[in-house]
Amino acid sequence: MKPHPDTVLASWPSDSDEEKISLTVPDRENINFIFQKAKKIHGYLKQLENIDENSEELYDTSYSDSHFISGFGEITGSKKISHLGELAELIADIARNIQDYSQHSMIYLLEVILGKLVHICEDFLQREKTNLDISDVVSECSTYLKAPAEKLSEKEKKSIKIDVEPKLEPLTRPEESSKPKVIDKVTSISKVAFEEEQPEELNIPPEKIGLISDFCEEAWESLQVSENLLIELENNPDSSELINELFRAVHTVKGGSRLIEIKKIESLSHELETVLDEVRSNRRQLTPGLIDISLVCIKRINEITDEVASRGPIMTKVNDLILSLQSGHDKLGEDLSSFNAGNKISESLFTGYQPNQNEETDIPKVTTVTVSREEAIKVSAEKLDSVLNASSEVYITRIRLENDQKNLAESLDKVNETILNFRKNPQVRHLFDEEIVPPVLNEMEGNSSCGTKNEYKSDGYQEGILFALSEYQKDLSIGLERLSIHHRSIQKNIEDLEVLSSRLQSGAMNFRMVPVSNLFNRFPAQVRDIARQIGKRVELKISGAETELDKILINQLSDPLLHIIRNSIDHGIEEPKRRTELKKQEVGQIFLRAFYLGSNAIIEVEDDGKGIDKKTIVKKAIEKGLLNENKKGDLSEKEIFDLIFEPGFSSAEAVTELSGRGVGMDVVKTAINRIQGSIKVESNLNSGTKITMRLPLTLAVVGILLVAENGYQFAFPILNVEEIIHINLTQDVKKVNETLVYNFRGELVTVNYLSDFLEYPKKSVQEKENFLIVLNDGESKI
Repeated sequence: MKPHPDTVLASWPSDSDEEKISLTVPDRENINFIFQKAKKIHGYLKQLENIDENSEELYDTSYSDSHFISGFGEITGSKKISHLGELAELIADIARNIQDYSQHSMIYLLEVILGKLVHICEDFLQREKTNLDISDVVSECSTYLKAPAEKLSEKEKKSIKIDVEPKLEPLTRPEESSKPKVIDKVTSISKVAFEEEQPEELNIPPEKIGLISDFCEEAWESLQVSENLLIELENNPDSSELINELFRAVHTVKGGSRLIEIKKIESLSHELETVLDEVRSNRRQLTPGLIDISLVCIKRINEITDEVASRGPIMTKVNDLILSLQSGHDKLGEDLSSFNAGNKISESLFTGYQPNQNEETDIPKVTTVTVSREEAIKVSAEKLDSVLNASSEVYITRIRLENDQKNLAESLDKVNETILNFRKNPQVRHLFDEEIVPPVLNEMEGNSSCGTKNEYKSDGYQEGILFALSEYQKDLSIGLERLSIHHRSIQKNIEDLEVLSSRLQSGAMNFRMVPVSNLFNRFPAQVRDIARQIGKRVELKISGAETELDKILINQLSDPLLHIIRNSIDHGIEEPKRRTELKKQEVGQIFLRAFYLGSNAIIEVEDDGKGIDKKTIVKKAIEKGLLNENKKGDLSEKEIFDLIFEPGFSSAEAVTELSGRGVGMDVVKTAINRIQGSIKVESNLNSGTKITMRLPLTLAVVGILLVAENGYQFAFPILNVEEIIHINLTQDVKKVNETLVYNFRGELVTVNYLSDFLEYPKKSVQEKENFLIVLNDGESKI
């Protein structure tokens, strides 16, 4: 919630006192952050004086930046920074409401406030204390801003109000109605109080409609981060670094909601932020119950954000959680964790009264709004720059090609002109029209003569013809040389264009490459909920989250991965008591990893549970008719584990909500195969199980290797081509028991002709020198 103007404009005792803070590494980062924000606002102060239609977003920017200074002042524990930040925030709020910074000396006040902030930040960074007196700034702000602040306050009174302490009587058991009532802040809540909480209509000004999608994207991201941080804090409750990071994430959501005036998110995130501040300052203990309440708050804000994305109205209720956070009764967290994020209200809030099954309850049902979030991909500036640079080079190369084409056309015209002139020359034309008889010595007459159809021409005439031929030959040579030069230039530019096109394609494909953290970060909360549902304690450890995959693949991996993780919790991780007996840690470990291997990405899910009993798998497979009992002794370890992926297979002893229905791992394998991946299982009894998925990096474009044999052409996906080797058939390929094999780096690989596989005629005579293509499917080679 916004600080009240009367409080902000009042003098605080800390304004003139010396202030000391002990800077931890995160606090030092926060002070630097405040310093940079103050500098940033100061940088656009001049623009605030003359905001036109093209820069109206500055009203929101200045408000958001001021709000961050105020919030981060609270995080660092500096009352001076916090007070100055709230003053700056009040000025920005007034300005965006009246759409003007030129009134009430607001630019002057902002400049003074920012100067003080910079001075204080420098003091803290250098000496961890400051003696700067800010009471004069507060006094000036009070003088200039009191009237506009009062008008703003009156306007905001029309907003949604939350009844913090309803005066309605609590529900009690009938037999207790005559007993004295002991009512505290929490037990005074009634069903009617929740019924009275009204839906919030979105009242976003037209000029801010464009901010909705930005707000939702940022909120969803911050809420995901908050959820994972809360789970980390469950195992490390004393980490001030995690608390500060969580506070920042919640504060970001609150700032965004305040910017577009979403009251319910602002109210709930403010209360959660207040509680986190108490935890951070050691005024409140971070208990498991408080973590439960906080997780429900995050889920509830997430639902409200979905409603905002669908343009409202906001039906989700928040009063119950706000009152729970204010009460300090952390036990409520255990009950709240069962809420359906705003659609169900725990009866434990009502004086512990649980209605009988036959009793009717009048708890309102709220329809959940389902929002299909718009697919969006964040692209790094580096990737964008790469594509923009390549596209610029394509444009330049195209200009070069156009120029070469023009030059080539001119050269062709010159050659054609030379040939045309050659043919038009009357002397040369006679060469084609007349039969020239060379001179012959007439021994009888003692002189020479020549014969033609006409009279033989003189020697001078012949010299003229030879000279003309020589000139035309020279012109033709020059023309042909020019053609050759332009041809080479065009050839080079075409090659450059091919390289640039490849870069463009690669760069564009990289736009769809996103870190698997987008997928992995969904699982910690789900692991926690599933484990608690069946009475186990499980910790999910993630590594390699920066590994990038095509977003299409990531979307299709969500369900298979969740199923594998669910199986690890249900089948793999033992009960806490059993783990203690086995001298294992009480908290089970599941490792979710991602890394590159060649041109593939590998995703592993490994647990430290009881492992998979191969005998149990074989027994279950025989019982379900998936395996002939006579063949069980012939199965390798891999073949036994592959039975898990058979339709209808399940090793669960009983059907539960999580497993035992015989549907699961076959669907997982189908999903992985559909995206051209492979999956394998490794397991050791009482040590754990590892499931490895080998995946292509992208499905957008698949490179192929073209192969020809006896006039037939085929294509292999490059991803499956291990190597191409030039071999001598008689020396390198051996026959073992009628099977051709090749020693590929110490591994015997079966060799076949494509014609044997695809049943087309092979060459009648096989050449000794040939190519051997080694293919792999992730596990075996051929």
